[in-house]
Amino acid sequence: MFLRSGKITDFKMLTHVADIRKVEFSDLDRTTLIAGKNGIGKSTMLSELVPFPSTSTSYNKDGGKELVYEHNGDTYTISSD
Repeated sequence: MFLRSGKITDFKMLTHVADIRKVEFSDLDRTTLIAGKNGIGKSTMLSELVPFPSTSTSYNKDGGKELVYEHNGDTYTISSD
């Protein structure tokens, strides 16, 4: 299963640490590099990229996530708000 694209909006840990309100990504290859200084929220954001529902307390009122995965040629969209 490969993550192809996604959007994370109003994730509390990112808005609190770095005032990041929205993260969008698309056209990911099988290898992706995420770089940033310590404490900016890289690991926290990666924990949200798993195909499981989010905890509502992790997001601000209008926040949520939408992830698009590919597996065996089929595409699956997982959203949580």
